[in-house]
Amino acid sequence: MRKFLILFLIIVSFFVVVYIVEIPYLESVRAVINDVIDSITNRRKVLELQSEVERLKSENEILRKSYESQINQLRIGYEAQINQLRNEVDRLNTLNDILRKNLTYYIDALSKLSSEYSATQYELVNLQNKLKSAVFPVELLTMSQYEVNNFLIKSLTSVINISKELPKPSVEEFLMKVFEYIMNNTYYQYDSIAIRSENVVGGNYWKLANETLIDLGGDCEDLAVLTYS
Repeated sequence: MRKFLILFLIIVSFFVVVYIVEIPYLESVRAVINDVIDSITNRRKVLELQSEVERLKSENEILRKSYESQINQLRIGYEAQINQLRNEVDRLNTLNDILRKNLTYYIDALSKLSSEYSATQYELVNLQNKLKSAVFPVELLTMSQYEVNNFLIKSLTSVINISKELPKPSVEEFLMKVFEYIMNNTYYQYDSIAIRSENVVGGNYWKLANETLIDLGGDCEDLAVLTYS
């Protein structure tokens, strides 16, 4: 660049000298000088373009490396996700195989439990029917307390008469058997809601012994009446 500048100064100086001494071929020299100037100008433009090309190449290389790095990171991330999903698929396939192997066992167990449940339900219904037929049902809601008392007296008389025909255990054995039966076959129940006021005595709703047996339980007074009966 410095050489071109020196050359340009020499040419300009020459042009000045020629112009001063008025050389006959001044116009031709001027044309040559203009050509040289144009050549220098074009050379500068070429150098500027070459510099711009190099800059663009450098930017392109930087962008290429940046994109390659990003693409590589995405590839690594996707490969990790793919491996994770493959492992999950393998785990689910293993669990599925285990469940398939045990499916028959669970179906058989469910069928057996269902059969046992049905048999138990059938037996329970039969026992409830037998229990209902073993006692004389009384609808408390249609009886006054006076009628209830009369029924209790008659029931106790019948029980006493039947008990005379049975073997005579000791009092202790008899009481223990009664106590064990009530403990093993009944449970505590709160009073029902009485519709008729005459069924409520002393704030309590009294059930007959056969009602307590049918319901398989009652409150303290009901269980006491059953034990006494």
